[in-house]
Amino acid sequence: MIAHLEAFQKRSPGGLFRMNEMLGWENHGLATWQFVDAKGEAGFWGYDVVEFDPGGRMRTILLFGHSEKTILK
Repeated sequence: MIAHLEAFQKRSPGGLFRMNEMLGWENHGLATWQFVDAKGEAGFWGYDVVEFDPGGRMRTILLFGHSEKTILK
């Protein structure tokens, strides 16, 4: 995971992910986010489903990225 994130940062210097909204229920969360490039232009977006442990740390995260070319099988 760390190697994946480091490679992404090298391909997109100055880019960041902006969280648009977070909904919570018990130990789960649903976040919507969007990538913003170094020029401030909004890019792709998606959702994360997060499970938290009793200490409030992320236990699991399931990412869904929006792509117009995605085909469900």
